Amino acid sequence: KVESDRKTHARAAEDGLLQAKRFMESYSYESAQHAIEDVPEPLRTPEHNQILERAKSARQELLALGGEIRQLVERKQTWDLLPKLERLLALKPNHAQARQLSETLRDNLVKTAKARLAQHSYREALDSLDQIPSFVRNAEVVSLDEAASELQSLLQAIRSAALADRQALGMAERLCKLAAQNPEAARLAGLNVNRIICSARRTLIGSSTADTNSVRYCGCSAPKTTKPTLPATA
Repeated sequence: KVESDRKTHARAAEDGLLQAKRFMESYSYESAQHAIEDVPEPLRTPEHNQILERAKSARQELLALGGEIRQLVERKQTWDLLPKLERLLALKPNHAQARQLSETLRDNLVKTAKARLAQHSYREALDSLDQIPSFVRNAEVVSLDEAASELQSLLQAIRSAALADRQALGMAERLCKLAAQNPEAARLAGLNVNRIICSARRTLIGSSTADTNSVRYCGCSAPKTTKPTLPATA
């Protein structure tokens, strides 16, 4: 009978372990903890204890995160929410409320980014998109991020270009194509054309005979000529 009881207890301990593993796989940490705790300590193996510690740790972290998230929502401190939601969903991917809140915050940031793009504030649009972590990014976020990145890169490159050359003009024309309503894009494109004409004019031999219209367009000062003095007549 002693041997029979030992086998019965061993089977119960094994069943408790298997049950706890299933709960862990479904992210039911509290149930996994109870399943192990129902096994008498003398019958627990190192694997029992390991799962028990993992379940307790995950459960405690989930409870702490839930409290912090509720406080942030109440205080409307949305900028700190997504990192905490990301961690919570890493622990419990099937948490429907956390997933829904994450998607709502993402959609709000996308709306802000679109508004900044419409205002041609590309850096600010990227700042909004950068707040969206990878776990909640979708095709729209990726597309907006690529567009804002290209526009910001073009704008920065044109502004910092040391020389007005064909490459700088090409970038300005690309910016005008992508952001047709951006007045600065048109201004920078015109400025680069102006500089190129000015540079070309200065290489001409006998610049004093250059087309005065080009001179006026490029902003250069027209060369001054001295009007000849006619001899006095009697």
